[in-house]
Amino acid sequence: MVGPPTQLPLQDGVQGLTIQLLRSIEVDSLPAPAIDSTSQGTIRITWKHGHRMLFLSVMAPDRFLCGRTDGGVTLAVRAIRWNRVEGMRRLVS
Repeated sequence: MVGPPTQLPLQDGVQGLTIQLLRSIEVDSLPAPAIDSTSQGTIRITWKHGHRMLFLSVMAPDRFLCGRTDGGVTLAVRAIRWNRVEGMRRLVS
């Protein structure tokens, strides 16, 4: 017997914001990210380079969470709702 699916479809607008955020990055020094859809219908993007990690969780068409770990120090996760593209550029610089 097979149970119900455990993965929700992507929430409306999540894919569009993900593409917009990835296109907004003008930093060539970032490695290729890992991009995963989550069971909650969101998208998680993770960059890893040495001891640094940057992640984004795109939650809705107007909101994403971001966090960063640098040399073992984890910076607070924060939600970005306004000026999303500019917030993304500041995060990766």
